[in-house]
Amino acid sequence: MPVSPSAIVRTLLPPLLGLAMSTAVQAQGAEQDLERREAAAGFVLPQVMALGVLRRECRRFLSSDAGPDAIGRAWWERNRDSLEASQWVIAETSRRYKEQGSAEQAAARERQMRQSLTDAMLTGLRISFERQMPSAAACTKALERFRNGSFDIAKLGSTPGDKSFGEFSSTLKLVLADPRFRPPDVRQRAFEAQVPVAAVASLTQDAIEAAQSRGDLAAAVHGYETLIAEGDASAAMALAVMHLNGRLAPRNPQLAAGWLYNAWAMGDSEGLNALGVLWRDGLVGAPDHTMALAAFAMARKSAARDARQARLRASVNLSRMLSQTDPKLLATAGCLRWTDVHDAARRLASAAPGVNLAAPPTLPTGTLFDSNALDPKLRGDATTCTP
Repeated sequence: MPVSPSAIVRTLLPPLLGLAMSTAVQAQGAEQDLERREAAAGFVLPQVMALGVLRRECRRFLSSDAGPDAIGRAWWERNRDSLEASQWVIAETSRRYKEQGSAEQAAARERQMRQSLTDAMLTGLRISFERQMPSAAACTKALERFRNGSFDIAKLGSTPGDKSFGEFSSTLKLVLADPRFRPPDVRQRAFEAQVPVAAVASLTQDAIEAAQSRGDLAAAVHGYETLIAEGDASAAMALAVMHLNGRLAPRNPQLAAGWLYNAWAMGDSEGLNALGVLWRDGLVGAPDHTMALAAFAMARKSAARDARQARLRASVNLSRMLSQTDPKLLATAGCLRWTDVHDAARRLASAAPGVNLAAPPTLPTGTLFDSNALDPKLRGDATTCTP
């Protein structure tokens, strides 16, 4: 049974009102206008975000003519003015945050605003997907509202009894007439810039969370494997942790090792750090402190600049081992080549049942001492490493 646009709007009202109320100081005079503007923007921008998610997750199910790119572009062309007005409203909201409080307070309020928009986007999509994995039928249902114009801003409120929603359209027209309004830079006015493909597969992640909540291991694993097939290293890491911690299934460190290797191979240094823990604690055979030390050093060295927590965890593991390890073992670990550690990790992962291993990562040449993953001073009396 089709869901009416007004019913969808009503499901979005709680997060929309949360956005508006979080930004208004007192709903009086000019503040009432701000609240109306932010509520209108809080409806438009989640629709843009939803299209970005549909562009990512529905392309494989639908033909190009009936797919999210074509339908999304047509919706964007009909609603560009409202979209640009909404973007300006949110930019002005961010500017006010910075004027009204400290940098930390402004950052916290911006995070709250972004979360409100994300919540509104996901609330709308759940009507079609019902927290299940994306499918052709669900994608078609979600896109129909954009295709037939139900989500066109100018049409909101046209249904008898729902005229109040039409305020969004009139409010955004007033924004466009505001002397302070400025459209985005010409380079940012293209479809790909204004309705980008989502960076996160929100629908699949939502389906995984729902599957885990109801204890459905098969559905959760299927969701993770779908993301992994798309190159999502964090999904490989999450699946490894699920098997390592025994969540939903019996604890299986050997199976976890395969997914940890894949996480590392796809770019997440946390996978290598966790492999170091397996070696250190002997979770998949006899303890191997040399390999553990090397893995921690390499994970710390290769952690992305913005992966502060990953670097911190590897650093803590490494520091503990450095304080407890014999100097000869330190020299042995530092003389290992990056490829030596990789080959050992891949052998470990190859024993994981049913795990297709990812292509090897690109690694530095030479030893851990050569790359300063381990301080060359730790080599002690070993002035050279044996080839």
